[in-house]
Amino acid sequence: MILGYIAKYSIDIIAMLMLLALFNKRNLMDDIKKKAMKTVIILSIILIVIETMTLVFDVQDAQFRTVSMIFNMLGFMLTPILPLALVPIFAINGKRTSIYVYLASIVNAIFVLLTPWFGLIFSINSDNVYSRGNFFIVFILVCLFNIIYVAILAYLRGKKKYFPIRWRLIGLAVFTILGASIQILYVEIRTTWHTISIALFLFYILLNEFESNFDSLTGLFNRLAFTKTTISLTEHKAYSVIVMDINDFKEINDLYGHQYGDYVLKEISSIIDETSDRVTSSYRIGGDEFCTIVMSDSEKLLNEKVQYIVDKLAIIRKQNEKLPILSIGYVIKQEDDIYDFNYIFDLADKELYKQKQEI
Repeated sequence: MILGYIAKYSIDIIAMLMLLALFNKRNLMDDIKKKAMKTVIILSIILIVIETMTLVFDVQDAQFRTVSMIFNMLGFMLTPILPLALVPIFAINGKRTSIYVYLASIVNAIFVLLTPWFGLIFSINSDNVYSRGNFFIVFILVCLFNIIYVAILAYLRGKKKYFPIRWRLIGLAVFTILGASIQILYVEIRTTWHTISIALFLFYILLNEFESNFDSLTGLFNRLAFTKTTISLTEHKAYSVIVMDINDFKEINDLYGHQYGDYVLKEISSIIDETSDRVTSSYRIGGDEFCTIVMSDSEKLLNEKVQYIVDKLAIIRKQNEKLPILSIGYVIKQEDDIYDFNYIFDLADKELYKQKQEI
């Protein structure tokens, strides 16, 4: 039976190593996400090895009691930390993780450290027989708390950048909780690490697929994502289109250099992205061309978003007069309009160039 578990865990480790190798090759994730994912994978491998060792030394022989105690303690201390390694992926604007996030895990670690003397989380008797302690529930609650915390963080972050995949991220969290719960309820059925291995592969695929939709310089959705979105906009949907173009961008590049040109693109993209929400997505569709699609035919909402971009850019230009202005054209498509997206986009584009000629 132990050999069977060792074989299964060996497959999990090989799968994890293969996933780790994928991160050493070129992929679409940024360095923060790569580092977080690598940390999760390496920690998972360590925990799989630890659990394997607890099974190897789970024999009724007193000489193995100390070793068994050490491996069980390591497993109970490190396991709750695993989901927290994903936190940087969902951090807003690269903010560092607060120390308060780890408080529950620290409480769990204290209980584990006291376990050899008081049998809080688990106990191992003089014959090296393992049993769960009276406070085993603390470990379960901390693990559940950390998983739910990351799921909520993903959901909240998903309201902006990760909105298109937030429900799939929540689904992965539920899948992981259910897989781990089987082992909690029936300790002889070792499902946790198989579940985590599958979940990490799915998470990797999901994030890579999603990252392929972003422009690497500005962080806005790219032309590929724009095409996918516009295909889904049927004639029976109501929406608004804002088309934007940076005035005299070629001259800026020629005068100040491409590095400053990249700075301009990032600065203006940041302003545009601030209008993104549940019904609004923004795209870089060309060198200095942008498009925002608002899934609403509210003229008030559209004017608010356009005015926000204009006002915010004006404020920043007071500090940096070299920053160019935008030409903006926008059109509302009512639900009963029979025009397709290309026609609506062309109307907005014409409005843009009409404004550009007036400057």
